[in-house]
Amino acid sequence: MDTPDIFSTLSVRAIQAVLLHFNIPDLLSCSRTCLRVCNVAKSLEYEPISLDVDISKDGTLLKFNRNNEVCGTWSFKKSGNWNQATVTVSKEESPDTIIYEEESENVYNSLTSAIIYVTDVLKCTVSTVEIWILGFKPFMLRNLMELRIEKCLSLMIQIPIKETIPVTREPWLARVIEHVCATERLYINVPTDANFNCDPSHFKCHRLVMDKPTPWLTPEKLWNMRCPQMIIRNCPFTLDNFFAFVDKWMRTNRRENRKFDYLDMHFGDAFKYESVVVDDRFEGKPWNEKLRGQYYLAKNEAIDCRDGIDVIHNDQRLMATFLRHKHRQNLFFGVWHNPFPVIPEQSGQVEGR
Repeated sequence: MDTPDIFSTLSVRAIQAVLLHFNIPDLLSCSRTCLRVCNVAKSLEYEPISLDVDISKDGTLLKFNRNNEVCGTWSFKKSGNWNQATVTVSKEESPDTIIYEEESENVYNSLTSAIIYVTDVLKCTVSTVEIWILGFKPFMLRNLMELRIEKCLSLMIQIPIKETIPVTREPWLARVIEHVCATERLYINVPTDANFNCDPSHFKCHRLVMDKPTPWLTPEKLWNMRCPQMIIRNCPFTLDNFFAFVDKWMRTNRRENRKFDYLDMHFGDAFKYESVVVDDRFEGKPWNEKLRGQYYLAKNEAIDCRDGIDVIHNDQRLMATFLRHKHRQNLFFGVWHNPFPVIPEQSGQVEGR
């Protein structure tokens, strides 16, 4: 007797009882057998579940997490030629256990539909999307443009730290940033060239980190990204570019700039020997302990700002600090929305240099 026939003889409460005894991947597999089971599955209350997506040359995985532990993994594999292609979804820990198959020309189309289905049934969210592109051939990168994830907390596009790849010239990276919306953190660790083009409005995360060269980046584009926290390494900025960004902040009204927290930009060894004079440009003043605290809390890092130069926004309500730190290679600009933040004991305190 087929599974749908078995469930057709059971009451709704009986189906609920059966489904709640399944692990999450098996429950989802079973819920695909018929609409009635799917509707019952949607009505159930589950322990909090989150999803992680892991994409690399070794495979495409959808991981189910409960209480910070992986409780199941689906693996997506394509077989067949372009006009008769099939994507098979199976258990990673048991590859011969097929969950379902569907006709699809692209693994990422199937992954997208799976994520939509799973989040609908379980009422859960996508936590982390990690894309490791080392070893990807050009057609594999182009296929990534088909991936769609309406919202995730964190998106990381990267290569291993010690590896290098050619500069990214094709539009796949811009399409991934556009189609996979990261709300908390976006980490980009692939090099781009001056012709890279992506609408700044697609950078919607709370914390942006770019680790590789970004010669396309300008003060205007950086401002229009409107990410409250930005860490830019290997940047193409000059000091004048950096100050142009700050000048933009100084001139905007409170409604526009209230979400901006800080910009931490790595300039490299050459910056060590440059003179940075803030006072003449923005009427900067040394730290006054009555006006703000010594440490600025940036994520889990407490930055020592006792040697920083303070400036006041044009509306006279917000204070910000310039600081050269991390062996004089970084220039930090942070806004004190809370002039005296409480620094957690576990926060690493980083000296301003």
